[in-house]
Amino acid sequence: MTDERLHRAAVALERSVAELDVRRRLEELGRRHRRRRLTSLAMALVVSTAVLGGAVAAVQRGRGPEPAAGPTAAPPARVVATLPLPGTPVAVAVGAGGVWVVAADRNQVVRLDPGTGRVVATVPLPVGPAQLALAPDALWVLSPPDNSVSRIDPATGRVVATVPVGREASGLALAAGSVWVSSALDDEVIRIDAATNRVAATIPTGRAPGALAVAGGSVWVALPERGGLGRVDPAGNRLTVVRVPRCCVGGLAGGEGALWAANAWDGTLVRLDPRSGRVLARTALPLAAAQHPWQVAAGDGAVWVTSASDRLGTARVLWRVGPATGRLAGSMTLGPASSRRIPDAVATGDGTLWVASGDGGAVLRLAPRP
Repeated sequence: MTDERLHRAAVALERSVAELDVRRRLEELGRRHRRRRLTSLAMALVVSTAVLGGAVAAVQRGRGPEPAAGPTAAPPARVVATLPLPGTPVAVAVGAGGVWVVAADRNQVVRLDPGTGRVVATVPLPVGPAQLALAPDALWVLSPPDNSVSRIDPATGRVVATVPVGREASGLALAAGSVWVSSALDDEVIRIDAATNRVAATIPTGRAPGALAVAGGSVWVALPERGGLGRVDPAGNRLTVVRVPRCCVGGLAGGEGALWAANAWDGTLVRLDPRSGRVLARTALPLAAAQHPWQVAAGDGAVWVTSASDRLGTARVLWRVGPATGRLAGSMTLGPASSRRIPDAVATGDGTLWVASGDGGAVLRLAPRP
């Protein structure tokens, strides 16, 4: 890795504790599978961890007092199955008759039977798949190292199109008959027409756009370097910057009547009006100094948040927040962060919670408690 790339990685990681760092780790995992040289992987992880440590320190300098650490007394869900996966699971989606999991170091998507948890299909992909989004007739998978998005037909399990996108892609969402991808290096959001599988528009965003989500008829993009969020109107591809103080480093999700931001800056879950972006509430999440909210999913009457950490052995935490009250409804640990330090991905559907545990090398099926 050249000095220029290391510098770019450090700057990017200061903007986003989770997303850009995770993407670089996934790229290394993909290289490991192709090269199978463990010494090269170890060297890369040492560099990546050192850079992440600097980014975490930068975030912590901007944070206020830490909330009390550790899980709450009432676990919000019960693990009913731990499903080993061929590869490192880093993203998960539920629908189209299956549970779909990105196995990053195998460069594939794995389809699980939601009833039995068994692997029923695998789909080869370009190097470094990292995120996925599911529509009734298509599964879209983002591969940042390849600068591409792949379209999979859920019925056949085949890749039917691969669309080039911007460099250092960092977000993926579906809305208005289109696929939306944010490019952290090209400072834009790319709109792909799902009917033609071609880029229909590119929308300038300013520096380092991050996570994407759909809520209130708009596409929302995290713009922490511009002071909060960007709202894209699909009707005209126009972007409006919405100021949200001390936000938004982490994942975004739409659902349960709001837009949600897992915010690493201050260790909170931010609830926002899905149309205006106005902050409605901030829920403090009990965490330790090395933990940061990372990904969020909303559905089935709950909002779920997972943590990220740069520190080996730090507990990986799952929080549940009540969408109507904004109150913490419980938290639980999912095991310690391993040497890979890959945050957990989370998805909900049909009353079941699914967690793709890159550190644990498995997919967890959880039953939310009433």
